[in-house]
Amino acid sequence: DKPVGIDMETIAERSEGFIDISFTHHEKELLKNRDNAEWSTRFWVAKEAYSKKLGLGLQGNPKRYEVKSVIGDNHLIIEDCEVEMMK
Repeated sequence: DKPVGIDMETIAERSEGFIDISFTHHEKELLKNRDNAEWSTRFWVAKEAYSKKLGLGLQGNPKRYEVKSVIGDNHLIIEDCEVEMMK
């Protein structure tokens, strides 16, 4: 009985322009020393899924929802929500 958000993407390299437009300074720090293709895709999917859960979408502002932390290999925290990633 709770809203959910789902998003799927192909893991692919993201350009520096995409990274700059999509992620905050904090998120870029979290992405350092991680595989760019995999983790930038994970962050993007998490933002999309979270915004869909809210019923709002990204509304042209992907920085609006910030990944606050990474827990293990499959969980990202956005706001007070834990987003589980599946391969």
